[in-house]
Amino acid sequence: MLKPINRARLARALDRVRGGPASDEALGSATATTPAPSRVLARRGAAYRVVQTQDVLCFISEDGLTKVFAGDQHYWMPPTLNDLESRLDPARFFRISRGAIVNLDAVREVAPTVGGHGELTLKDGSKHEVSRRRFKELTEKLGS
Repeated sequence: MLKPINRARLARALDRVRGGPASDEALGSATATTPAPSRVLARRGAAYRVVQTQDVLCFISEDGLTKVFAGDQHYWMPPTLNDLESRLDPARFFRISRGAIVNLDAVREVAPTVGGHGELTLKDGSKHEVSRRRFKELTEKLGS
């Protein structure tokens, strides 16, 4: 539904949503979720490697591609962080900024910094900045 909203247009839109089995099917398929992937396909050089998501430390956006860090290796994959974030398990992965998603199981330490931002350290010792608006939610997720 687009602006401007008036009663007649709102009523028609609600009728379409409520009306009949076809609408119920469409609504059901639109809200159905696909399970989070247990692995991702990433590239290193000319070869592709299957990387288990449990082994991923973080995903970093770099030059329009996604860099996958797993153990002491890194790989490249095409989906944007937005696409990837919608497919990953939110209980395991958390977006700490516009440019990074981390595996919560790989977080070793979180520290607040000046201005409400934060910095986290992963198991491999790498440090990543946490945006101000995501810091509180991160600490809540790690505490639960």
